Amino acid sequence: MAIMNVNPTRMELTRLKKRLVVARRGHKLLKDKRDELMKKFLELVRKNKDLREKVEEMMMDVHSSFLIARSIMSSEVLEEALMFPKQTVSLEASSKNIMSVDVPILEFSTESRNRKDIYPYGFATTSAELDNAITALYQVMPYLLELAQIEKSAQLLAEEIEKTRRRVNALEYVLIPQLTDTIKYITMKLDENERGNLTRLMKVKDMMIEQARNVVKYVLPIILLSFMVTGCSLFAKKETELLPPLEEPKQIQYSTMEVQKGSIIKEIKDSATIGVSSETVIYSKYGGRLKELYVNKGDMVEEGDILAEFETDSLEVKCQQYETALEKANLNATQTITQIEREIKLAQLQLEKLTKDLSEKDLLKETVFAEGGSSAKSLEEDIEIIKGQMIRQEVTIEGLREKLEITKTNFDIDIMNIEYQLQQVQKELESAVIVTPVEGMIYDVSKLNLGENVGAYYPILTIVKLEDVQIIYSGLNIKHFEVGMKVKVFFDQEEFEGEVAVSPAYVPKDAPANTKETVIINIKDLTIETITKGVRNLRVNLILDEKNDVVVVPKRVLQNYLGNKYVYVLEDGIKKQRFVEIGTETNLEAEIIKGLEAGEIIIDA
Repeated sequence: MAIMNVNPTRMELTRLKKRLVVARRGHKLLKDKRDELMKKFLELVRKNKDLREKVEEMMMDVHSSFLIARSIMSSEVLEEALMFPKQTVSLEASSKNIMSVDVPILEFSTESRNRKDIYPYGFATTSAELDNAITALYQVMPYLLELAQIEKSAQLLAEEIEKTRRRVNALEYVLIPQLTDTIKYITMKLDENERGNLTRLMKVKDMMIEQARNVVKYVLPIILLSFMVTGCSLFAKKETELLPPLEEPKQIQYSTMEVQKGSIIKEIKDSATIGVSSETVIYSKYGGRLKELYVNKGDMVEEGDILAEFETDSLEVKCQQYETALEKANLNATQTITQIEREIKLAQLQLEKLTKDLSEKDLLKETVFAEGGSSAKSLEEDIEIIKGQMIRQEVTIEGLREKLEITKTNFDIDIMNIEYQLQQVQKELESAVIVTPVEGMIYDVSKLNLGENVGAYYPILTIVKLEDVQIIYSGLNIKHFEVGMKVKVFFDQEEFEGEVAVSPAYVPKDAPANTKETVIINIKDLTIETITKGVRNLRVNLILDEKNDVVVVPKRVLQNYLGNKYVYVLEDGIKKQRFVEIGTETNLEAEIIKGLEAGEIIIDA
């Protein structure tokens, strides 16, 4: 882990220690928050699962009742019955706080408390199945609102859990290790400075002792001699006191090392994640209860392979019901149309009989008018009556023909509706068997149990191609990555060669923020076993600079004075300070460009 760019002072050390304490406390609080959010989230998921199953079952009853009502009632009557709703519903939305997450609360109320107001029609012209559909829909309404509330709450909690998880990971794997390494580095530098100061004090002490020895060696004998010369004439001769012998100081022992040439590598080592550039999500358009899942994570599939299968018992029953309803509708249509056509035929026969009678009356009329008499007037009245009956019969026939056309149209619409519903159920039956549309590898499998109810468009599997698998890096050193750079990628202990495909330096300014903070690396020779075995430690290694056959020394021997680097060398047993020029530098070693040669002896701090 790279250390921070700070000055190695005691004030900075104290500040970083306080910051480390705050970071560890924040990490614990965020971790507790994440665990509590997960607990709440799982409770909502379990509740959502049970409630969704209940709502789907109730909605199936509503749907079935409404379809039966559609097959019994004509479209005009059904549309007229439901055109103007009688009940008014008001919806109130509020929120509550769960672990700093505002989740919605939905409540609804009706204008009238009378349950009979849910029916916006009379019971004389409608079927009982429509009443059942309206009643069931009224009963499922509160559960629908509760389901929407729970699903939205679960979504918001999931987003907050993801944010908290990222913060916990950033503290645990980035900030806290970085602070710890920086504190160790500053402590080491302060200890080095302390040892340097102690060495200088010892050197000063040695110099003072040497000066004292010179004074004793040259000045003190002269003073004693002068006292002896003057004292002989004034005082009686006394015994000379012997001075204590002076001991030679012990020679200072240094920990030294020989300067050698070697290699130095400046590199970035950091963790990364697996991502894909293109994936195919497999889902069911209609959902249902899972019967069998035929593939596992890491399996290779070809186009057309069977992936999963759903239960079809209820669909088969519905299909049989619709087939029966279709057969019944066709039979009713045939019977009704045949009856109307028979009535038209009878009316036409009656019209032909009236026409024949009118012809006979007309012939008789000529004879009667030629002979004269009272019967002519009666015959004229009969002719007028027959003409009136013919007109009424023609109107009746025209009405029957219009009735026949309307009846055919209504039955055609009803039959088309039932056929459409039957086709939908047949499509659901066909979609109960999930097949793969593309070839590739099963990259992800949702955690589903056999017999579990799966919602429509719920992602079941994810299929990717090996060439679409990429490494995503979003650490603190993204600025060093450029397109085309070679990168080593480690899946635990397995090494692969990668190449930078996308870096923030080449991303447009109007790109999303997450794209600007992401490096995408393509991998060569990646295998299925590597992806599916469960990688615990995924790392990237980018070499920034590498030099061979150069003078390299440990970083601990370098001292700093006003920005200038220097080391202590040992020449003829004497410790000397020498300024050096630094080249490539890592956390532990540094390249010496100028100031040291291979073979020289330096003092190890």
